[in-house]
Amino acid sequence: MTGSKMSQNYTDGARRAVVMAQEESRAMMHDSYIGPEHLLLGLLHAYPDAVQTALGVWPDEVRDAIMSFASAGPQDTSKSLPFTRKRHQR
Repeated sequence: MTGSKMSQNYTDGARRAVVMAQEESRAMMHDSYIGPEHLLLGLLHAYPDAVQTALGVWPDEVRDAIMSFASAGPQDTSKSLPFTRKRHQR
């Protein structure tokens, strides 16, 4: 999705959450995709007080929980991240 398209379709908070999700994906070395785990962390960063109040969790706690079952992936240098991993056809 191009930057101009994203600007037109989403609120500032939603854009901030997606940008933070991209950063979380890269920090976890999941550079080839943005998954639900990254979007959750993006939302926690974009709206920390609201999410912490509603769920009682902080971004660091969620990141630790995610990393306990998801290993770091191989680093990818692509600039744009799809929202999910591509499935390989056999």
